[in-house]
Amino acid sequence: MEIKKYLFILLVLLTGCSETKQEQIKEIFSLLNKKNQKERIVSRGDLETIGYPIVKIITNGLIKKTYLLPITQRNGYTNYVSGNGQSITTNKLSLIRTNGFDIYLISAYSSEQIKIEKIQKKEKLKYKKFYEYLTPSFGSESFVLECMSMLKEKERIEIMNVKYYLNKVEETCINEKTTFLNYYWFDEDNYFWKTTQTLPKNHITVDLESVIK
Repeated sequence: MEIKKYLFILLVLLTGCSETKQEQIKEIFSLLNKKNQKERIVSRGDLETIGYPIVKIITNGLIKKTYLLPITQRNGYTNYVSGNGQSITTNKLSLIRTNGFDIYLISAYSSEQIKIEKIQKKEKLKYKKFYEYLTPSFGSESFVLECMSMLKEKERIEIMNVKYYLNKVEETCINEKTTFLNYYWFDEDNYFWKTTQTLPKNHITVDLESVIK
């Protein structure tokens, strides 16, 4: 089903493109998403050829790295899909849902909306985060954590050879079984360029980077 969805999306992306553009897009997707082959080096120029926003995801799970294109965006939520059929949903690059990864995240949400304006005033925001996972028996497993976000010093980061000087937010999450830190980097327009997140089940870490805006 996911493969069919991806083929439809690719067809939509190709519609209206010149023949040269279509071949470039096909070539880049082939280059980014070949399985069981030695990883090929992908340059920023390769990705810019596509002409669409691109997000890179890196995990310490079975799928180490892949690139994704946005397919829908509504009310602050964005759905992304990769050439191999994986998909994620994010809210300002905060991971909400996964499919096709060994993460099995059904949903993630906070007890209240995290307002950047309050963080920028150096207020400490406290709230709860709720995570729900799919189990092997097709049931669900839930985690609830107490979290706090606070603004840190601005930081220079590099995303595929481009350097950015960004605001940084540190999020601490804790319950009786685990404690972890998440980090979010965003610019003066409140656009999120990068996040580093730890998920409570199995402590899988996920880096999301907005490679092409």
